[in-house]
Amino acid sequence: MLSAVRTWLLIKKVAAERPDKKILVVTRLSRLIKMIKTKVEETRKEGLENVIYYQYDELMQLLSRQITPQDGDYRSFGQFEQVKFDSGSLSFEGNFMQDCLNDRERKNMKKLSIEPLSLWGSIITIKSHSSVVETKAPLTLEAYLRLASSFGLTREQRIICYSLFEIYEKWRMKHKAWDEMDRTIYCLKHGPPSLSEYPYVSWVDRSNKYGEATVEDFPFFVEEVCVDEYQDFTESDTALFAGLSGGVTNLYFSADAAQSVELGIKLRKTQVNEVMYRMLTDGTRGKVKRVKDVVDIISLGTNHRTTKPNLDVATAFRKILARSFQVANPKEEALINGDLPEMLSIKFLDELALGKRFRGANVVFVVPDELVGTLRSRFNLLRLSNDVFGVREAKGLEFDSVALLGFLSTFENSGCVEEWQNVLRWLSSDKKITVTTSKEKIGGKFLMDCDYTLTCPKLSDQCMLLYTAITRARNKLYFIEIDELSSSSKRAGVLSDFVYRRLEELKLAKYVAEIDTGKVEITPAEHKASGVAYVVQAVGLSREDKPLSAIKVKLNEAIAKFAPERANDSELLEKAKKHLMCVKERAELFGYVRRELKGGAGYELRNKFGKVME
Repeated sequence: MLSAVRTWLLIKKVAAERPDKKILVVTRLSRLIKMIKTKVEETRKEGLENVIYYQYDELMQLLSRQITPQDGDYRSFGQFEQVKFDSGSLSFEGNFMQDCLNDRERKNMKKLSIEPLSLWGSIITIKSHSSVVETKAPLTLEAYLRLASSFGLTREQRIICYSLFEIYEKWRMKHKAWDEMDRTIYCLKHGPPSLSEYPYVSWVDRSNKYGEATVEDFPFFVEEVCVDEYQDFTESDTALFAGLSGGVTNLYFSADAAQSVELGIKLRKTQVNEVMYRMLTDGTRGKVKRVKDVVDIISLGTNHRTTKPNLDVATAFRKILARSFQVANPKEEALINGDLPEMLSIKFLDELALGKRFRGANVVFVVPDELVGTLRSRFNLLRLSNDVFGVREAKGLEFDSVALLGFLSTFENSGCVEEWQNVLRWLSSDKKITVTTSKEKIGGKFLMDCDYTLTCPKLSDQCMLLYTAITRARNKLYFIEIDELSSSSKRAGVLSDFVYRRLEELKLAKYVAEIDTGKVEITPAEHKASGVAYVVQAVGLSREDKPLSAIKVKLNEAIAKFAPERANDSELLEKAKKHLMCVKERAELFGYVRRELKGGAGYELRNKFGKVME
């Protein structure tokens, strides 16, 4: 596995060394596909006919359509029926959690501290565990309870989650809906032999060694598969990628386990090996083939993207993930010196617009995803022209100056103050990174057990979001906390004060009374770059079937960036307007299909030919 930011170098190297081999590049975000493709094309003189690029959802849709089940179990994975955690026409958090569960079931969840995202994560585990390679079905309750503690949740929590999983499956089938795990199981069950048969034999061996002529008929087989942002993929996805490749030694995963922000998915340290072991089981003797020399993990030791002070503070939060959640913590050194990150506390958001405590029009704000809409609206009302991105929106993007706004207030509101204080005290401990109990005192307080895999799993999600946000900064990094974002006026700033104090004690950041970047206006080039980023995000949101309102916001922001008074780019302005017109027409067309062609839980096309031709 390589650092995700080096994926394009990996592809370039593989393509150069094996110019006659077909290479498949897969990632979840469409904008990363564009970035990787551009980078590779910029650094190669030859053509790239042997490299094909797919956004994950596009690949899976094409793959599922190419498959013809022998048992007649044909399924159509239309986007209207897809279940997503917090978006789409069928939302797990909205439709299922709010409309399907009764009071007793919600009380059981609350009693055992099971949050909707934890339940969603458990459902993903049940339906995408590596055993799917063999069974082509979700885990049984007994199998789920036998999983290692690294999969999270206590035995009692797992029992409740499994009972809710069974309710979820009935609800999903009632609505003739599907989720990503269903589609992957479908492809593994009904796909060509290198996907569906167990134990695994690659399509290359089937063709060359065993003379299976039909192998050549499947268009998605390639010699090499490169997966970017692998931490956002499941175990069953891993098996599917292996099935499409020329063999397990032809797989290349680029990942950073600390940046796993795909809802409900976590990359475990042993994930790849476990999937490979499962796939390479000797079916005749029931033994596992040795794959010690098959999986090679490479960690890059140098960082060319950010400054040493920024990397140091990011590494501190990564140590928390390593100690409390067993996330890999490779050593990395920055080659660029820079200034310490700065920390600012204010009472009200309005203070950013007054020009006394904040002067930095070129600073890009990265905020918790749940605050994006609210803060964008507030910024517009205050006439603050700075760009505002959620963490998931900013994934894959980097900016010269970045301000992290409201993260600690959000964590404080979630009720994790004591846990955060404990893990931050642990940063001063000399104990080995895997030790979680101690009689040490830090700042006059005893260190408490800090293994929060089972007792506070949401701290892992929060720490990963914060780490991902920090790594968006190439040069200047700022932490800004605002008291008014706290849900409790009495405890406002408790966590941010503690975090700021600890970071200063560790010489990782410094307090400031004001932020002044010495730059009062954004250049046309910076406006243009931001506008392009907004367009790419809008296209990605459209492909992911996000609400039209969110897509329109992105495109309107891009249009504003390309306007004469900012970037002054008439060509890009016209293209952004065309994008906006297209997404509106697409929404109108889909609305028409829902109104006129959908009946009950499915589509009724009989005697509707006239309406279709309209």
